[in-house]
Amino acid sequence: MCYQPWVMWLLDMPGHAADGLAYARRCDHAHTLAYALFVSGILLELLKGNAAVVRQNTREMAEISRQHGLGLWSIGAQIVDAWLDGRSGKSPEAIDRLRTGLVALRMTGTGVFRPFFLSLYAETLAAAGRMGEALQALDEGLAHVEATAERWFEPELHRLRGETLLKMNNANSEGAERWLRTALLTAREQKARRWEIRAELSLARIGASIDRVVGIDTLLAGA
Repeated sequence: MCYQPWVMWLLDMPGHAADGLAYARRCDHAHTLAYALFVSGILLELLKGNAAVVRQNTREMAEISRQHGLGLWSIGAQIVDAWLDGRSGKSPEAIDRLRTGLVALRMTGTGVFRPFFLSLYAETLAAAGRMGEALQALDEGLAHVEATAERWFEPELHRLRGETLLKMNNANSEGAERWLRTALLTAREQKARRWEIRAELSLARIGASIDRVVGIDTLLAGA
C-alpha cells in the first residue's frame, strides 16, 4: 500500500492513491509505522521537494526507532537528517554523519535504497564544493544498480552525475550532456515520467535539443 502513491508519482499517473501511512498508524505496530514513514512520509515527500514534511517525519521515525530498537530505520533517519542539515553546504559535520550512516547501513547487510542514500551523500558533498567525491558517490550508486538491478533510481543517478559535472566544470557541457541524455533514455525505458521531466529540464538548461517538443510550462508543472 505504501508503494502505490510512490509508483503513481514516478509514472505521473492521475488518480487517488491509497494512504499507506494512515493505514500504518491505525495498525499500531512500530515496525510497520517506521517502514511507512520512510516510504510514504520521507522518500516520496523528499522526491516531491517537501523538506519540512520530510524533517517532521524523519524525527518521528527516529523516535520510534529509538523506542523500539529498530536499527535499520534509525540509520535511515540519521542519513536523511544529515542531508537536510547539509544540503546548504554550510554544515561540514553533516557530511561526516552521512558517511557514518552509509557505513552503518552497509554493516546491516541490506542494500535496499542504497543508490538513493548515496545520491543524498553526493548532493551534500556537491553543496560543499567537493565535486570529485560527489562523483565517486554517484558512481558507487550506479555500480550498486548494476550489481543488484535495483533500477528505480537509476535515471536520477545519471542526471545528477551530469549536473555535478557541470558544477565541476561548466565548460564540460558535452560530457554532462551525455549523462543527461542517458538519464532521459533510461527514464523513457522505465516509463518513469517524473525522471524524464527532470532530465528534459536539465538538458534544456544547457541548451541541448530534446528529440520531441515539450512546453516549458508543462515541464515545470510536472517536475
